[in-house]
Amino acid sequence: MNFTGFKIFKNKFFLSLILFLSIFLIFAFSIKQLWFKLDDIGTIVDGLIKNWNDFLKVFSTQSRDFTAPINYKFSKPNFISAIYRPLINIPYTIIYYFFGLDAYIFYLLNVFFHAINSVLLFYIFSFFMPVGLSFLGGFLFAFYREMSWLTWIAILNNVLSTFFLFITTILFLTFFLRSKKETLWCYDWRYYLSGFTLLLSFLSRETPVFFSFFVFCSIFFLCSYKYENFYEKIKYSFSKSWIFFLSNFVYVLIRIWAFGFETLDRTFNNFFIRFPFLKNIFLEKANVKLVNELSNNIVSNTVENVSKVLSSANTVNLKKTFFTDFFSEKIIKIENSFFAWIRSLFYVDIQSFQDKVLYFLIFLFLLFFLIFAYRKHGKVLLVLFLGFIFFAWPGFLAYPNTRYISSVYPILIFTVLFGLYLFCRNLSIKLIFRKSISFLIVLFLFVVLFAGIKKNHKGLNITAVSSIKRKEKYEKFFRENSFDNGKNFIVISSPFTSDIHSVFQYFLNNYSIKLSYVLFSTLANKGSMGCRGDYKVKGVESKIVSVKMDGKKGIRLISLNKQHCAWWMNFSDHPIKWSKKEKAYIWTDKKYMVDRWYDFSMGKFIINEMIGDKYVTDIIFIFDNIWVDENTVFVFWDTMEGKYKVLNIDKEIE
Repeated sequence: MNFTGFKIFKNKFFLSLILFLSIFLIFAFSIKQLWFKLDDIGTIVDGLIKNWNDFLKVFSTQSRDFTAPINYKFSKPNFISAIYRPLINIPYTIIYYFFGLDAYIFYLLNVFFHAINSVLLFYIFSFFMPVGLSFLGGFLFAFYREMSWLTWIAILNNVLSTFFLFITTILFLTFFLRSKKETLWCYDWRYYLSGFTLLLSFLSRETPVFFSFFVFCSIFFLCSYKYENFYEKIKYSFSKSWIFFLSNFVYVLIRIWAFGFETLDRTFNNFFIRFPFLKNIFLEKANVKLVNELSNNIVSNTVENVSKVLSSANTVNLKKTFFTDFFSEKIIKIENSFFAWIRSLFYVDIQSFQDKVLYFLIFLFLLFFLIFAYRKHGKVLLVLFLGFIFFAWPGFLAYPNTRYISSVYPILIFTVLFGLYLFCRNLSIKLIFRKSISFLIVLFLFVVLFAGIKKNHKGLNITAVSSIKRKEKYEKFFRENSFDNGKNFIVISSPFTSDIHSVFQYFLNNYSIKLSYVLFSTLANKGSMGCRGDYKVKGVESKIVSVKMDGKKGIRLISLNKQHCAWWMNFSDHPIKWSKKEKAYIWTDKKYMVDRWYDFSMGKFIINEMIGDKYVTDIIFIFDNIWVDENTVFVFWDTMEGKYKVLNIDKEIE
């Protein structure tokens, strides 16, 4: 390394240290205390690696199974549907071994990886831009978006996957940009190591599965200019990116080994349930076919019959439905979706019409600026756009949430900063104009940065306080009640808590306690798992009545304030039903009906009254005898006082 190279390395190292310490300390001291959120305890405790068998279990089990109580099992996954993130359990085990279940320490683990990722991104940017812009990019990645989800311990998969993805990118760039070999096929240790680190990124979270395609497209559009023949361009691009396709292939083989091909039909059925518009498209095609057949039959009829058909109510309804749906409802959906993405990408509050106009104008300004800045580098902008699509797929599959689209932020930040760099280098633009526009862009970025620091500090505090309140409600319950080791629990009428069995085990310091959870009796708490109803879980009257049927014990849940108390029959915005064959809950597109008996994991239930097709206000559960014995403790949520209580099932509770 020459003197100039050493000086650059020293400057980068010094800036990296400043970047890491600033980010880590700001996030670390933003909150003083913290407790666990949904999934956290179950994901940590049930996924601990104590021996070789535990290691194999972690790598052959989907992550969501670690949070399921004994009566509620997710449907058997296949290699496509499984939520597979085994690598996170290794750092969880290490932290647990040294510190136990200390939520703040686990939070610092998330913060550590996030700070390291910001440094790695700064280093990646420095391959293409001046150090100053790259340094700003590292800070923007760390702060400008909504990062309060760092307090969600189970979300380590996000930052860990990003960590290995950035390592992969640095290894590949170091090889590709500095390699002096012009051969088509590469045999460099950095190249092979980048393939391995990409596999580790997959095993942390499946977000970068299209990374190989992104690298291939980048090389094809930007680096294959030496080859005029299209086939040679393809061959060259693949020769430099094949290691990543191999990583994809190995990852798929691992998933097949862990989960196999079973239940694929259900996975595709769930896909249509999640995206009903696809079903509508197929239905529309079927309708078009039917109309064509009808038209062919009409040809042989009289003009009078044709007129009757065209003037029928069905034709009017078809026209009305088409124009209403396409020009009204669909446009509204597109508008709402657009601003939902804007909110998530820029973490801004868009409430009023004035807000929409303001942020739409800002969006247009940035868009036109980028088009102008990249006007001589259209292929670069195309590659960046493809990168946005490739890395935003979890957001498209679920919804535009900062957790799901976090991988697009590096692309977005790079696009703006590199566009600014290209704009400043354009000598054909007058200097005063370049300085003015550059000043406005940099000023905007700094406003975004400091607003992000302020919002994240506030958001972290809000989530921390809410987690402590969650802990206090359990602490109060266990202070007021003591239980023998031989007790088992059935929790009913509760706000949704995915790993509630692990929560009870945590407070009773006994991880062999059995707890079942009547998922169908989950209170419809607004904002929880897709629930958007205006329902409260405190300060409203409800009644629980014990019932018996055919020698079996049961309960009846009745809301006395239907506007503010109901029970939720959905999971992730979709109805679910109990499958005796699979011994699990599966998605269904059929809504539940009143006055009809249905199976659930512990017996049968009947809905006496409900609001719409989601919210139940009167329901009876009958438990099979295998679930209830003399050691069973029923726990319910008191909707008036807003706390857990022990329920005596042998008498009426009001």
